[in-house]
Amino acid sequence: MADLKVVKKGRKPRRTLKADTVINVVIDMSGSMCGITDDTIGGFNSFIAEQRKVEGDVLVSLLLFDSEGGWGHQSKTRLVRPYTGLPLEEVPELTREVYCPSGGTPLRDAMGANIIETDEILSRVKTKNPDVFNVIITDGGENTSTKFSVVDIKEMIQGRENLGWTFIYMGANQDSWAETQQYGFQQGNVMNYVAADIQGGAFDKVAVATAYHRGTSRSMKAKGLVESYTTTAFFNEAGVSEDQPVSSTTEGEES
Repeated sequence: MADLKVVKKGRKPRRTLKADTVINVVIDMSGSMCGITDDTIGGFNSFIAEQRKVEGDVLVSLLLFDSEGGWGHQSKTRLVRPYTGLPLEEVPELTREVYCPSGGTPLRDAMGANIIETDEILSRVKTKNPDVFNVIITDGGENTSTKFSVVDIKEMIQGRENLGWTFIYMGANQDSWAETQQYGFQQGNVMNYVAADIQGGAFDKVAVATAYHRGTSRSMKAKGLVESYTTTAFFNEAGVSEDQPVSSTTEGEES
């Protein structure tokens, strides 16, 4: 990854980790996000607040991405990692000092870097069969990646799905299913949102659905119904739809 510029490396995960769930959030920080900077920051902070309502040991990683130096082969992917594998209770609020939109959208490079980093985190987790949720939120499609190809990302995603990971994609100003189909995303884990409503239309929906699936997983594992938990209907199973606002839900416990 030497050709990917990491401008801020956050706290590294501890040598040995404990986690029921690993949550990785990848957020577009390209120039087109400038007009919704505060809503993006508020949306992510509300996502974290919602996860704190659910029992369990959770590790959170945040990856912000954009590019600098022009377009195409002239550009250089910029990855900002405020923290990696940080316990949920220690996650700080996102601020404007950290989230500063500019440049292009190296979506593939961000997804590839996130997957590699998650592999490293999981190598340290000693808890058996933690759930892995990878959330990508962007307001545009790929335009400046130089490291990873479409084929690379598709192979990486499908390989990790076979290990039980869940990949979630929220996209604005695009047909999100058309954008993600090439990468092998599950259609039930993909949703469009309106950029001007990124907090309510994207972060709040992902927050409620993630909390629901964490609770469902906890219940199913406790009953011995599954050893590892994954879903290909992330939004529908949680009762979250593209056209309706969301409100906090239960943990997904079965009666």
